[in-house]
Amino acid sequence: MKLLLLFVIVSLMPCFASAQDSAYIQKTYAGILYTGSYNSEGSIFHNMSARVGAQGEVILQDLSIDFRAGYDFSPEGNLILGNFFFKNIQSFGTFQLGFMPKPIAYEMRPSPISPGGHFEPPSLTVMPGSGSGLMFSSDIPDGCIMAGTYYLDASQSIEYNFAVSKRLSPSAEVKLAGIWSRINKGAALSMSLDKTSFTCFASTDSIVSAFLSVAGPVVDPYISVVYSYQNGRNDFNNFEFGWTKTCNMMKVNALIGLAYEWKPVTRINCYVQIYL
Repeated sequence: MKLLLLFVIVSLMPCFASAQDSAYIQKTYAGILYTGSYNSEGSIFHNMSARVGAQGEVILQDLSIDFRAGYDFSPEGNLILGNFFFKNIQSFGTFQLGFMPKPIAYEMRPSPISPGGHFEPPSLTVMPGSGSGLMFSSDIPDGCIMAGTYYLDASQSIEYNFAVSKRLSPSAEVKLAGIWSRINKGAALSMSLDKTSFTCFASTDSIVSAFLSVAGPVVDPYISVVYSYQNGRNDFNNFEFGWTKTCNMMKVNALIGLAYEWKPVTRINCYVQIYL
């Protein structure tokens, strides 16, 4: 607690002496995602989600305030998306304090304020997302390292996080991340080579997942798998394979997809995403 208080005091001191403050929006997203499903019993289901959001930064000399704010409208329930954290950049690295993505989310998952975050496969959503804590990151040759400490409100415990990424060549990159707490431990690995990307995750919380995607010449095939072994029951929470295709016209982008889902229920899914 004293370390966190010291960080805030040291970071805020130079801000009050500077009048050269600025604020800007880094990215925005507005999109609609439609899912139509046809199951093995001949029933048809429809679902639609609309999401809007923005990501920005307020710069106060050596300190910046980063934020993400968004809202997702869906018949299954509305979802508020948000991060708010202070960032202090030094010559040797960057400190972040607040409610922010964990290192594993930074490296392995798309931003929720993005097309990929709106159309995120279940095999990636099972990974940890954001939390309240303190994180340090630093660049290394052709890569980055991250380490953070987060507070888990549900279990009132501390979770330690780390991540490291390394670009091996212009077309190859490897990422490794992990979490450790009193109630859960986990690790994730991501590898990309040319147009192929593979990400896997395993935790003591009885979850194993994997996601494989390939950027093809016509369509982009993928496979998403989530396996659970809780309470002596071993089964797939998700097993789906299919393809997606993106296109754009003027400032409007579109994604269409078709997939066969084996688990948790057998059905054919059709996806249409339109976004700005």
